[in-house]
Amino acid sequence: MDLQIKLHPKGLLVCSVTEALERLGFFAVQSILILYLIQYLKLSDKQAYYLYTAISGLSYASPVIGGILADKILNFKKAVFLGLCLFVLGYFLLISHNTRLVFTAFALQIVGNGFVKGNITSLLGRQYKDNDIRRDSGFTLFYLGMNVGQILGPILSSVALKYYGFSAAFVVCSISSLTSLLIFYLGKGSFQDDIKTSNKESKAFSFLVFYALLVVVTIVIGALLIYPVIINFSIAIISLLSLLYLVYMAIMAENKTDMKKLFVIMILFIFSALFWALFMQTFTSLLLFANRNVDLSFFGILLPTPILISFQAVALVILAPFFSLLWLKLGNGKWQPSFGLKFSYGFLFLALAYMTIVLAIHFFSVNSRINVGWVLIAFALLAVAELFLSAIGLSAISRLAPKKHLGMIMGFWFLTISAGFELGNKLDVLAYVPHTITLASKMLLIYKGAFFDFMIIAAVLFIASFLIVPTLKKMSLED
Repeated sequence: MDLQIKLHPKGLLVCSVTEALERLGFFAVQSILILYLIQYLKLSDKQAYYLYTAISGLSYASPVIGGILADKILNFKKAVFLGLCLFVLGYFLLISHNTRLVFTAFALQIVGNGFVKGNITSLLGRQYKDNDIRRDSGFTLFYLGMNVGQILGPILSSVALKYYGFSAAFVVCSISSLTSLLIFYLGKGSFQDDIKTSNKESKAFSFLVFYALLVVVTIVIGALLIYPVIINFSIAIISLLSLLYLVYMAIMAENKTDMKKLFVIMILFIFSALFWALFMQTFTSLLLFANRNVDLSFFGILLPTPILISFQAVALVILAPFFSLLWLKLGNGKWQPSFGLKFSYGFLFLALAYMTIVLAIHFFSVNSRINVGWVLIAFALLAVAELFLSAIGLSAISRLAPKKHLGMIMGFWFLTISAGFELGNKLDVLAYVPHTITLASKMLLIYKGAFFDFMIIAAVLFIASFLIVPTLKKMSLED
């Protein structure tokens, strides 16, 4: 801890702990959501996939609006604080299980994530200078803290679910989000150089109107969740319009350097969306596969299915410090891989993860089940993929984006996850198990075919992203 404080700004510690606790609640919900929709709300695989995609997709689309509001009206600190408050309220409502309140609770989480997710990352990015060699290392440590929450969330919610039911699992989320709110409030003085709205903007804008609109938007989102197909279509349109707006920003850029960097950001956004489409199968097809075709006995202990998600985060937390130190050790020398090369390696390890499961199904299945150890190996490879693509992506965007648009563009970055969910929903078709299929052997064949297709797609994307590395490196340099 002393080493971290010495090497990095104080704001890193506050951001990391806040994000760890906030993500604890978020991933506690994510890890049981598909089971909640199927087992508690009694939805089919197809209905559950669509609603899951709508909830998760909106959660990652909302940071675009949250980033714009932080840039123009609030600032990063105020936006994060507001988002944490909404999370607390949403999780407490979720405990009720009332159908109307449940959808309102999901809406509060969606809006809350919009204010927290991109803005806390932007706030951290402003603690480093543009060419600060500590940036990749700091963001890797931040990502480590985030995934501490991803470890604890599924573990605590799984145990609570197993012994006390869904309500107890949602209590875990409530407590973690409230603690996150308190820590951020107490540590708010650690941050420097936050964006401040001008006096003209502050006087021209009524915060009463702002909060009234916030309430209306939350109610509308809660109502629309009943029609997930509409939401999924809207996410696709928003993603396309956002990409077109980035093209407009690049054309209207103040100088050639900013223009090229914005085009680099667009390329990264496209590859990021494709990555998340494959990666986020962790919470849908992979989780249901584990529930149906994986022997969950681990050293004599029968694991709850959602707890598997935490193993990926365990691997990430173990590996993140080594990656962080490696990037520091390599410095600015010739052995330091460019962010584009690191990005492409994310697809390589994604392909290896799916290859592991496909090979396990083909060669090592017994009674239409594979040993949980193969899934854990695959999840460890997914953790490496995430470190290469997501952590480095956050760092790259915080450096490449024009400072006056940082909040909005960081929101666009998280919109790529939303777009990934939407694309992933199309891939989910490959893994649908109809109600008429009850034999484990037939389910296994469906999953084997789907995961083989995912492996091939990831391999093709690795080759494509690897080939454009020199172009990305050249375009991201200062003139």
